[in-house]
Amino acid sequence: MHEQYQTAGIFKRFLAYALDGLIAVLPAFLLSFIIPKTLSDVLIIFSILAYNIYFLNKQGQTLGKKVLHIKVVSKEGHKLSLKRIIVRETIGRILSGILNLGYLWAIPDKRRQAWHDKLAGSLVLKVDNSGNFIPRTQSIPSAFKRWSLFLLSAFALMGIPVLILAYLFLVWPVQVTGQAMAPNYKNGEYYLVRKFGLGDLNFERREVVVFEEPSGGLNIYIKRIVGLPGETIKIENGQVYINGQVLEEPYLSTGMQTSGGFFSPEGQGRTLGEDEYFLLGDNRDRSSDSRSWGPIKWEKIEGKVWFKYWGN
Repeated sequence: MHEQYQTAGIFKRFLAYALDGLIAVLPAFLLSFIIPKTLSDVLIIFSILAYNIYFLNKQGQTLGKKVLHIKVVSKEGHKLSLKRIIVRETIGRILSGILNLGYLWAIPDKRRQAWHDKLAGSLVLKVDNSGNFIPRTQSIPSAFKRWSLFLLSAFALMGIPVLILAYLFLVWPVQVTGQAMAPNYKNGEYYLVRKFGLGDLNFERREVVVFEEPSGGLNIYIKRIVGLPGETIKIENGQVYINGQVLEEPYLSTGMQTSGGFFSPEGQGRTLGEDEYFLLGDNRDRSSDSRSWGPIKWEKIEGKVWFKYWGN
């Protein structure tokens, strides 16, 4: 059949699949506003599964495939049995969904079969407005061309989940807003924050970190670690004392003085807890930091500022 009639390309199949997804998910999405999230997630999966099985069993085409003029048939060009359809839309879809390689396999495959097609013994053919298969008018592309396109597509598609995983577990971008860390970190600059293996990171004094807003808001702050867990912090005569010793701060602008705040009044020592860090901005006169709202707990720290990738 694949040598006699035109098989559907991956782009057309993807468009049909996306259209079917919108149609099948819409009812479950609307119900998600009035039912628990766990139930709505199950309903979405069931809706997609039932939608595909019903239409493929009825006419060999989902609504999306009908719009794109493609049809799922057996290798002999006949309607798929219900058993094969169920296998194709359950186990087959799971296999094809592994890094999406199963879907991309339709590119180098001579029959343009994805893994779920191979498992069910199905072909996806082009049809005309009357539903008739369209005869092939040109030869099948060479193996070199098909495999080259497959590898390029695989690298491109696999790059998306890699970037997502990197954002979730490795690094993420932050923008400096305001003058609290000037002149070392200027307003409008962009930095990458390293967050992978946070449980193994040993935060050290003078390191610059990113942490959640202490009040529980959505803002992200960038400050420098000054005091470590268990240390006694005191601010007096414009300087910071750690366990009674003056802290050398070469990163501050010449003449910069440190004043006390609500949490650390002038001349009064405060001892940090076992999981607490005392954080200050480099521009002490313009910074809202641990002097005002107290120390930051370890679990609130998102990661270390790594390097600048954009800005003056």
